[in-house]
Amino acid sequence: MKKVKDVMNKEVPLLHRNTAFSVVLKIFAGSVHSILPVVDEKGRLMGLVSLKDVLPNLFLSREEVGLLEKLPFFADFFTDSVETMQGLKNLLIVADIMQEVVFTITEEDSLIKAIVLMKERDAHQLIVIDKENRPVGLVNYNDICRSLF
Repeated sequence: MKKVKDVMNKEVPLLHRNTAFSVVLKIFAGSVHSILPVVDEKGRLMGLVSLKDVLPNLFLSREEVGLLEKLPFFADFFTDSVETMQGLKNLLIVADIMQEVVFTITEEDSLIKAIVLMKERDAHQLIVIDKENRPVGLVNYNDICRSLF
């Protein structure tokens, strides 16, 4: 049976707590990943930054984003306001936006376990860790699907 290490994406940029938010945006812009692991000085996993949470919720709450989706004519006004606040992105760091709850799997686990964990946790991808809790990759449904054919 194939293991997670056989199909995972090993090219994953790592973030540190003090990484500037503007750097995070550049990394996401040049990446295919929607989550990035945050590591401590020893390379151990301590959290993650999710693109899904970063962009829509940077300046607005989830409720405000929901309201803008229902009233799109206000979206242009808020877009202009957010663009004038671009200086704020230079003040934020990863520690300000990271999530500490992280769904992980080990590189030695089976693909079946990965599928079960993703379904149970409603996660589209998992951070793959080694025995020392260091991120070594990401695995998602696409990786698993490609391995079946």
